Amino acid sequence: MKTKWQVRLGAVVFGVTSALLIGSISTPAQEPAKPKVAEKKAPSPSRRVPPYFNKVGISPDQKEKVYAVRGKYYEKIATLKKQIDELQTQELDECEALLTDAQRKLLKTFRDEAKPSRPDAKVGE
Repeated sequence: MKTKWQVRLGAVVFGVTSALLIGSISTPAQEPAKPKVAEKKAPSPSRRVPPYFNKVGISPDQKEKVYAVRGKYYEKIATLKKQIDELQTQELDECEALLTDAQRKLLKTFRDEAKPSRPDAKVGE
């Protein structure tokens, strides 16, 4: 009768032998996998329907019309958002100009401490 360690040793030898045999079986030559390059452009935000529009069952024709409407307003809205960002920056600059040097230094310290670990995240003023 075999002992437990002999059974285990036999199983290990069988497993290793099987792995070696399977690994040595030749397969037809395959071309190395080419890395997929993202050639697609990011879809235009105007090519999306507003929230819940798909849930109400709009037709493909309606979708195209929605895309046209959104495309018409997309550039105008982007321009206005840029103007808002510029105005908010000017507003903050003017507010900071009212502070003393010591207050500005302290404000900078608070902002530096609150900086997030992600460089793209915004810090509240």
